[in-house]
Amino acid sequence: MSLNIFQTLSSKQDYPIDPSSLLGGNNTVIMADPRKGKSYTAAKTCEQLCQIGIPFIIIDPEGEYYSLREKFSVLVAGIEKLENCDVSVNVEHAELLVGQFLESRVPIIFDLSSPDVEEDLTHEFLASFMAQFIRQESRVQIPALAVVDEADEYIPERGHKARGSDYAQFGKLVKKGGKRGIGTIIISHRPSWVAKDLLAKCQNWVLMNQTYKDDLQRLEDLTRIPLNTLMKLKERAVGEALLYGAMTKDQIVWAKCLQRVTTHIGTTPEVKPKFVERPELEDLLRSFRVEVERLTVRREAERSEIERLETRARNLEGELKKAEETITILKTAKEAAKMVTAPQAVRLESAFAPSPEEYDRLKKRVKDLEAELQDLVMASRSGVSASFSIDDFGNITTPYVWLTRLIDLSRVKAVIVKHLMENKGGSTAEGIALSYGFSASTIRDHLNYLLRKGVVIRKEHKPYRYFLRQA
Repeated sequence: MSLNIFQTLSSKQDYPIDPSSLLGGNNTVIMADPRKGKSYTAAKTCEQLCQIGIPFIIIDPEGEYYSLREKFSVLVAGIEKLENCDVSVNVEHAELLVGQFLESRVPIIFDLSSPDVEEDLTHEFLASFMAQFIRQESRVQIPALAVVDEADEYIPERGHKARGSDYAQFGKLVKKGGKRGIGTIIISHRPSWVAKDLLAKCQNWVLMNQTYKDDLQRLEDLTRIPLNTLMKLKERAVGEALLYGAMTKDQIVWAKCLQRVTTHIGTTPEVKPKFVERPELEDLLRSFRVEVERLTVRREAERSEIERLETRARNLEGELKKAEETITILKTAKEAAKMVTAPQAVRLESAFAPSPEEYDRLKKRVKDLEAELQDLVMASRSGVSASFSIDDFGNITTPYVWLTRLIDLSRVKAVIVKHLMENKGGSTAEGIALSYGFSASTIRDHLNYLLRKGVVIRKEHKPYRYFLRQA
């Protein structure tokens, strides 16, 4: 069983590659100038993996790989995007996606090309997914491949670009994937843009047309291939490559990528592959969409209930403080009345000192407030599972009437709409968060929802400002 990805330039014969040379911690670099065949070669490799049943994950920042489903059963997941995708996901669905991938072994393509998704949200999603992927792969150890296109966006060299929250997880994947059966393909335009310490952990090199001398010298340092050999890359046509490493048993092989069986979107953006019905995936997609919707509703309800409990707890603390201050004032007045002459004492005590019944009532009120506050604190810590439940059909059972309306409009969305009505000049997500005590990520999630529903609009400049739609 071998992968037929290339044919040699000299003999024009297929050059078979052992799949194990790409997996089990054997990391591969595909490097070339723009439009010289990097994504094409990676997609051809994934086509071959589909034919032998090896699952893979593709980080696709440009939306170029969804055409694989023309011939193969793959799941295309977009981060808050549905065009050319099977399902739209966000950070909360990362663990669910990993479980589906390891259970069904259906390849997943993450389409990150939506212009409306902020960069921080993308990094947060990938960090969460990769952390779960590495953790669960440690247990099941299924051979798999992770393809990271435009790798300089996620594992950049210091000085080229700020490293996101996902950098550490990608680094762990490259350095420790071997113990979990995971191989990685790193794709980029320039070697100087990608983290040098991670490139040094790669065993395979697929080097295509490269024209910058600085890049060729960097490749010489990393691969130990003589510079005069690497200089020949300047003459290579599109799709032609120098192969070197574990896949060639440390021999230099000049080869050309074979033709794909699916449409290559990278060079023909006007071609829109028809959505191919995949009967064997329909049940999986249907159940996955139901799980995503159910998880979203549950998390929304939990967040709103916790926020309500926290607000109620703050109000109770205020009431408790006022009651305690009242009792202190009354006690002080009573002691002061005792220190004056007898006639004055009678008058002062009658004016300030509470009756025994009033004093007992205040003490009971303080104890009741303390007990209610303690109950709220315990409820907030233990979650809201005891306050409501959601059955398999999405129906909510709860003693709180307001909770049933959370699906249509949460308290957070109402706060956002109120804030934008009062601020005609618009506001940022961070500004709204500071005004009401929520996290910026929570406000941003709800703003994106309101954007999609047409309730608010956004000005396309940094920092983004949001406005309530007037008409």
